[in-house]
Amino acid sequence: YTQNGSSWSYRMIGTTLSGDFNGIATNGKRTVAVGLYGSVIYTDDGKTWRTSYPFSYKPGLGRSHLFDVVWGANKFVAAGNGGIYYSADGNSWKQAKVPFRDQYGDLRNILWTGKFFVASSQTSGTYTSKDGLNWTHVASVSEDWLTSMIWDGKRLLAAFRVHNYD
Repeated sequence: YTQNGSSWSYRMIGTTLSGDFNGIATNGKRTVAVGLYGSVIYTDDGKTWRTSYPFSYKPGLGRSHLFDVVWGANKFVAAGNGGIYYSADGNSWKQAKVPFRDQYGDLRNILWTGKFFVASSQTSGTYTSKDGLNWTHVASVSEDWLTSMIWDGKRLLAAFRVHNYD
């Protein structure tokens, strides 16, 4: 962590499952980091981290890898294998309803615009939600992966990963 961008301190943190974290979000009071094998850690002061084990092992699927997390609509919302997961406190998590074609939904990125969420998959396209609980597939967006997204206050801008199979 840093307060000025030039002087940094660090702590080695992780869970018994993994130390690979992919996303971090805060609501101003609590900060949550998510990662591989369903790893979730959270802190209220940036120094003392607690571990949460919200995701059980599923035969044939394993544990959900989490790739990104945001704070919006008064909850943390994480994207990963199997879909979207949400939590008011960063400790207890539930799975949201996402209309995937199969059980392996693989969402990689998530963004909160202040009015709605947008999540993108490597293989299943783009999804939106106003509450983070109920999601809709957006057919008008390319099936290619939105690798990065920002909200500029008026519109969502995204970078795509396009595969040329020719």
